[in-house]
Amino acid sequence: MEYSSIILRERKGEKLKYTQFEKKNMMRLLVLDLDGTLFDTTTRWQKCQELYQNKRDFWGCFQSPRYMDLDTPKENVINFVKSVIDNDTIIIIVSGRSEKQLDKTSEQLKGIGITPHEIYVRGEKDFRKDYQFKNYIISQLMSKYKADEVIMIDDSDDVINHISSQFQNIRVIDAKKL
Repeated sequence: MEYSSIILRERKGEKLKYTQFEKKNMMRLLVLDLDGTLFDTTTRWQKCQELYQNKRDFWGCFQSPRYMDLDTPKENVINFVKSVIDNDTIIIIVSGRSEKQLDKTSEQLKGIGITPHEIYVRGEKDFRKDYQFKNYIISQLMSKYKADEVIMIDDSDDVINHISSQFQNIRVIDAKKL
């Protein structure tokens, strides 16, 4: 089965636009998760649980922009991320969020002062497990970029364990420990 992922590029002063994979040679690749990593989504989760007991309706709520304003920045992780960024760092967001959440996601990232070079989210019909989706994107990124250093920050134990075992050259950091 073919899966689609949304690929976006954002540069200062430019509008978001779709981009194709292209070869790059950069010093550091910084791959970041959003929910539970850069943002605490507990209040959004609770609000959707309160409104919807049905699993499908709950996920429809949680993976929509409707209550994303309830998310709060995780300052400890954001400060660490900013301390790692320099002129040779390519910032990539790889998130299980849906494409419906892209505009609000861009607003959230702007609000915390992180400007990614690319954002990858799931296509609307992509129901793979988070670690499967992220493994696929990471594989593509490793082919695309020949970075001297790759750092990934995520909060999911499944993602952390899977990426650590599949990609020994990636420094995987557990956001829960920052």
